[in-house]
Amino acid sequence: MDPVAFITGPMAYGFMQRGLVAALIVGVLCAVMGTFVVLKGLAFIGDAVSHATFPGLVIAYMLGLPLYLGGAIAAIGDCAAPVFRIKRHG
Repeated sequence: MDPVAFITGPMAYGFMQRGLVAALIVGVLCAVMGTFVVLKGLAFIGDAVSHATFPGLVIAYMLGLPLYLGGAIAAIGDCAAPVFRIKRHG
């Protein structure tokens, strides 16, 4: 078995090509956002927002609403807005 063909062979499929492009985009965006978050001193806001999003996803799923909408509302309402308000006034 050719080692190069073993690695490059799956790239003949369209879903693998799209997956690679998506992984590259996410990797670049996360690196940029992560650097911004650390430089701004908000290192734990990402963790808090991700945990605050989960209940919104569950509620949206139970109500038959779009998951991204429920997650966004929960993340902004539960976590992001109060944290930024406290950071600004505190």
